[in-house]
Amino acid sequence: MEYKNDLNDRRTEMTEKPCGCTDNCAKECNIYTNVKVPVECVPQANIGKIEVGCCGEPEVTCECTRDCGVRVVLSQNLFVKIPVCYDVKVRTGESHIECKECRM
Repeated sequence: MEYKNDLNDRRTEMTEKPCGCTDNCAKECNIYTNVKVPVECVPQANIGKIEVGCCGEPEVTCECTRDCGVRVVLSQNLFVKIPVCYDVKVRTGESHIECKECRM
């Protein structure tokens, strides 16, 4: 049985590129890296003008105390509007890359 290496036969047809590779030669390089970019988020909240309003009529109740006194309790439903403006300032630092070996 004869073994024929047809790559040797085609070698004269190949034109070399400046890097020394030919069209029929593919090279591949794999590298594992770790890229880090620090990101800092600074929250900020600003309170606007607070508004308060009454809802309905107040309720008045009387309660007797242990010492024969009277306690008057006033209650009122209120509507409170508190506008809050939320914001976040984001700052990024310089990125950093380091080569790593893949450990599986």
